[in-house]
This record gives sequence, structure tokens and C-alpha cells, in this order.
Amino acid sequence: MRECVRRFLIAGAVGLLVSSSAGASEARYRACLDAVATDPGRAEREADDWARFGGGGGAARHCRAMAMLALGAERPAALELLSIAASEVALAEPLRADILVQAAEVFRDIGDPVAAISAADAALRLAPGSAAALGVRGEARVLNGDLIAGIADFDDAVEARPSDRDLLLKRAAASRSLGRFNAARRDARTVIDANPGSARAWLELGQVERRAGEKTAARTALLRAVALDRNGPVGAAAQNALQRLEAGIAD
Repeated sequence: MRECVRRFLIAGAVGLLVSSSAGASEARYRACLDAVATDPGRAEREADDWARFGGGGGAARHCRAMAMLALGAERPAALELLSIAASEVALAEPLRADILVQAAEVFRDIGDPVAAISAADAALRLAPGSAAALGVRGEARVLNGDLIAGIADFDDAVEARPSDRDLLLKRAAASRSLGRFNAARRDARTVIDANPGSARAWLELGQVERRAGEKTAARTALLRAVALDRNGPVGAAAQNALQRLEAGIAD
């Protein structure tokens, strides 16, 4: 299953089932999401029938969008999420904002930062100050080459959710790219202090030190990242960074 779909389902698919007061509809929505995880083709067909003929409304359409994502139809799924947020006006505004954040995340993942920024902007109009919307807009702005605006969004998102380690590491990476090494170190260290076993944080710290020309500190941090995720993707990235460090290869 695609990572974005897995993440959405674990998060309860933004809880669209609360839009229905009928127990049968809630049960059908849950069953549909279960099918997305096991048989997305069937889930898409059943959700489509439910949306067209069964009065499933936003819940049916949202399940269909999740199935489309699982099947690899990312852009159509993102467009469906935008349509749900725009047309299902009976849904509470914070819930519609969550759906727009999902759309923004999909656009980000497929490399369309302009569409991601637009969707995040729409989410923020419905839910001003939403850390999730600010975070994804920050990522999209960084992807679009606007690092300063991206960091500003991360600043606001971290202010709203100061213990969010993922946001801190994203801000650290953006600061590193701008050469703001002290700020990047501070964020990476904050995550390490809270969770010394975070391979991602050690990798980020190692990358910061490497870019700053601090070879010994970089080696120490990168070796720690490798040890914490020896057979995983973070460990592989740290190993690659170590090789570049020893070879004197700059980014």
C-alpha cells in the first residue's frame, strides 16, 4: 500500500464518518476503508456505487478517493479531495480543512508544489493557524524553491505544535539548505534531546555539520544514524553521506 494511504487510514481518514449520524453509514464507511487496505479495486467500485446510488455523500466519496490513491491514481484522487471539500458544505469547516490538507499532501508527493500550496491556502482559510496546513504549505514552498517562505510556515506550525518532531526536522533541513546552520543544529538537537534514538535527527545533524565543514562532528552524528537504522533507508542515507564526507564531495 502506498505510504500516504497507509498514513491517512491510520489517522482515521480524517474521521469523515462523524458526518453521518446513522450507524449503518458509519459501519459502511469503516468497512470501505478496511477494503481500501486489502482490495482497493473492490473498495473503489463499492464506494462509487455508494456515492452514486446509496446516498453515501462525503464518506463514500472520501473512501473512493482513498481507493484511488491506493491504486496509484494520485492526481485524480487529489482532485476528488478538493471537490469533496468544496461541495460537501454540510461537513464542518475543520473537517473540510483536513481533507484539503490531504489533497495538498498528495500534490506535494507527486511533485506539484503549486497545487499543494493552493490546497493548503484553502485549508488555512477554513482553519486559520492549522499546523498541518502550515506544515504542508511549508514543504511545498521549499519544494518550489522558496525556502524563506517555507521556513516562515514551519515557524508558525512549530509555534502551534512545538513538540512536533517531524516539523522541527523539516525546518532544520530547510535552514540547512539556506546555510542557517545554527538554527538547523538547534532543531535537530531539540529532537535528539527528546528522542535520542531518532535516526532521522542524527542524520539531519550529520548533514548540517557536513555542510558547515565540521567533519568530526558530522562523522559522529552520521555514524550514530547508521547504528540506529543499519538496514533501513535512514541508515543508507547516512552511509551515503559518510562516503561523500570522506571523499570530500560537496552537495
